[in-house]
Amino acid sequence: MSNGLTIATEHNPYAATSTVGVYVDAGSRAETDKTNGTAHFLEHLAFKGTNKRTQGQLELEIENMGGHLNAYTSRENTVYYAKSFNADVPKAVDILADILQNSKLETSAIERERDVILREAEEVEKI
Repeated sequence: MSNGLTIATEHNPYAATSTVGVYVDAGSRAETDKTNGTAHFLEHLAFKGTNKRTQGQLELEIENMGGHLNAYTSRENTVYYAKSFNADVPKAVDILADILQNSKLETSAIERERDVILREAEEVEKI
């Protein structure tokens, strides 16, 4: 898309589910020493609530649809995706759009996630 986002869908007619993903061209490769870890950090914060939905409401909405909401950061991209039944794809897209456009980056969530990410980094270093 002209705004730098790539949107992909995956459809499985046998399971009657679809996965909708938003691939943001912002992976670890684009980070500097000063911004190292930013993409992964923002990925974690995205699910902490929006202006429209609390974290609990996000979780409840996707679970009530029998869906799955997740994200990951790679060297090339940060990917946010939702898997749902085909009939619920419009709702899944609405939830993804809300997360990507309206995430609340509250100080308390930032501090909590900082600890989570530091623990993850420690686990990776042990390997």
